[in-house]
Amino acid sequence: QKGSFVARKDYIKIIRRIPSLLKSGETHDDDGSGSGGGYALLCLNAPELDTRFLIDLVEENAPELNFIQRIENPMSYPAIYPERALKVLLYQKSSTNNEHDANKGPTAEGGHKEETRRKDTEEEEKINRW
Repeated sequence: QKGSFVARKDYIKIIRRIPSLLKSGETHDDDGSGSGGGYALLCLNAPELDTRFLIDLVEENAPELNFIQRIENPMSYPAIYPERALKVLLYQKSSTNNEHDANKGPTAEGGHKEETRRKDTEEEEKINRW
């Protein structure tokens, strides 16, 4: 449905929530080795927005996520201009868990992340009631 998700406006809300949905790092595999936290696969199919749009949003709003790689589109989905095509980025939650400090940090708007997340939740509840 046109307008049900507007990437410029809505993706930031999703990105802010991703770290809380991912498993924290410092897990131990069967062989005793440690690994990072959970993975997130971010997808964007908006020709007017490039890869940098997503990378910047994550850096500013979920710094505990580490960029791993951009996943190439399959050959069955060729693109003349890759930045105008489907963009799929793989991220992993940091193995060092500084979520408490990250949640207290200032946002670009000058407020705090907790306050911004609270406002996002309130806005979403209003929309759901509508």
